Amino acid sequence: MNQISTVISIMSLVSLLACNYNIDKAGGLGTDPNVNKQLDPSNKANLNFANILQNALGPNCLGCHSSPRNAAGINLETYENVFTHKAEVMGAVQSGSMPRSRPMPATQKALLLAWIESGAPKDAPAAGSQPQIPKTPQPPQTPQNPNEMDPSKPANLTFPNVLKNVIQTACFSCHATPSNAAGVNLETYENVFANRASIASAIQSGFMPRNRSFSAEQRALILAWLESGAPRGPDVGPTQPNPTPSPTPPCDDH
Repeated sequence: MNQISTVISIMSLVSLLACNYNIDKAGGLGTDPNVNKQLDPSNKANLNFANILQNALGPNCLGCHSSPRNAAGINLETYENVFTHKAEVMGAVQSGSMPRSRPMPATQKALLLAWIESGAPKDAPAAGSQPQIPKTPQPPQTPQNPNEMDPSKPANLTFPNVLKNVIQTACFSCHATPSNAAGVNLETYENVFANRASIASAIQSGFMPRNRSFSAEQRALILAWLESGAPRGPDVGPTQPNPTPSPTPPCDDH
């Protein structure tokens, strides 16, 4: 009996060591200085899918979002799949709702978010690419009509009103043509509705907008609209420039 217990203990120890080795090798959780360099989001050479897969998605997401499990119908094993779901991934990581089994280490979280914010490139940026320009915080734009900002009025919870008083003034500097930062365009109802979960998460966490701050009225209005199901409301034609837009700095997400 003692011999059997000894054998079981040895096998368990070997299994544990093998598991730790695999985590260090595939997940970037060890003390290898080369792995630590791969987690630096300020190094543009790290912002490529292969590195993200090895050091962020692999150790944190593939336990659920890979074949055959594919939790919630989402598979994150290929670049094409991750790029398609990048908005959902960003929202879940920012809010802390994913991964569910344990918090994502801060270094891996920073790397993954930096990659998505840079447009989720498949390959590392070419050498000699232009550095990002720091954004200067801008004061929120004064709404044209304060009555349109009251979230308690159902008539205000429509896409045309939210587009005019919130999205257009606070989001278009980055998330409109031609910038489309992180591959997200918010000029149409269809695009905003498709990204509504990640938008709500980014606003609630204070992560967005990046180049200005929402006024309390703007934040309350867009969150109330999203929480009400993001109704479309009356049809709205092509987006027109705001008559008196405030100057905004260039977006640095691309």
